[in-house]
Amino acid sequence: MLQFQSICHGNFVPVPYPQLAAEHAQAARQTCQEGNSSDLLVIGTEMAAFPYRLESLPTPLQIMRYRKDKARFFAALPASIQSHAVYRPYFSVPGTLRDGPWLQERFSWLRLAEGPLAPHLARSRLLVLDHNGTSLLEAMAVNRPVVAFWQREHWPLTEEAEALLTVLATAGIWQPTPLQAAAKVAAVWDHPMDWWMCDDVQKARKAYCARQAMLADGGPDAVWIQLLQDM
Repeated sequence: MLQFQSICHGNFVPVPYPQLAAEHAQAARQTCQEGNSSDLLVIGTEMAAFPYRLESLPTPLQIMRYRKDKARFFAALPASIQSHAVYRPYFSVPGTLRDGPWLQERFSWLRLAEGPLAPHLARSRLLVLDHNGTSLLEAMAVNRPVVAFWQREHWPLTEEAEALLTVLATAGIWQPTPLQAAAKVAAVWDHPMDWWMCDDVQKARKAYCARQAMLADGGPDAVWIQLLQDM
């Protein structure tokens, strides 16, 4: 999990990340109405067949399980929702497992999201994330309905981040298995915004954003300037 901090007098001080602030501002200018959006956008991540740097990522065997979990999720979707599913594969990287084509061989109805991601996000009714990464921070920052699922042991987190993930789980945002994620999608599909804007979900989102996807009123510049002046 990414957390943007700056060291000041030996302590870690949370600061807002400019990219998230820019995306939040852009989302605020867009109108996302359920009646005008119909896609279930599922975003995947890199599936490296072998580790090539020191990083908190799944092992090769866990990556194979991760890809199978994608298939389990799509197979568990109700037929009425399958026609809305659009999958965004990770861009091609040498040494990675086959992604989009591998899924389409198993699910002929699955469409792939090609080109820039922003138009696909604008057309999405509900976002699904099958991994722990930057996309979750972005979804939280722009307040977009999202269901997330992954194996906890595949993406090790700090104790603080694990506690935040539990907060998301209690609100139903994070699901522990692909089958439970598909069931959650089916449960909220008709009116995802009604679910997303309920008090419990928004409380969990705000708690997560405060530690992992921090935004600042008026933009991040004033916070960064003050931090640098205080160092």
